[in-house]
Amino acid sequence: MSLPFPVPVPFPFVPLARGSVAVLLVHDVASVVAIMIVRRSKPRWVVFMRSGIIREAHEEGSPLKTLEIRRHARRDPDADALSPEGRVQAEDVGRALTGGYDVVFVSPAKRAAETAAWFLRATGQQLPEHAVVPGLGGDGTDNSPEQLGEVLHAVIAAIPEAGRGLAVGHTPLIEKAVRGLTSREIHPLGECEGVLLTDDGGRIRVEELRLS
Repeated sequence: MSLPFPVPVPFPFVPLARGSVAVLLVHDVASVVAIMIVRRSKPRWVVFMRSGIIREAHEEGSPLKTLEIRRHARRDPDADALSPEGRVQAEDVGRALTGGYDVVFVSPAKRAAETAAWFLRATGQQLPEHAVVPGLGGDGTDNSPEQLGEVLHAVIAAIPEAGRGLAVGHTPLIEKAVRGLTSREIHPLGECEGVLLTDDGGRIRVEELRLS
């Protein structure tokens, strides 16, 4: 099975504008660039989508949108890839997913892209608009709940109005990001477990997605 996402390579840290822009990471320009723009000492995260669209946080009152963010499936202990059991696991979980995602986000890790690919394959959905978001792997952050929460905020902002997004990342980064964004404490996620975040005009509702 070929991956629909580019396999990431090490990212250079590149300053874009001294004093006003702090770079998160620069990926392959044909794929995605994610940066953090600092204005009045408050970071504003933006995501450059594969299509070239730049999306950022909207004002309160935007139509309802949802982000389903899940931990990747079981990994190969010796490589950044899913194990054979992990591929079966991701496909099994994918059969229970609703599908119909408008956009898909993954961390730079190959195992995250593989998990998303098996999820989509199981739902029968073609790959929609998508982006590799370095911050989902903690890259360019200090791994604090606050900064990881800002990454989640940017990812939600990149979902089309009234749309649905799927993201695949890692533990404990997902749990910390949810705490930073919503102040909600999430117990450690198992493989393929996750959280459903519903943005209802700026108010985020949290639903845990457990497998058992």
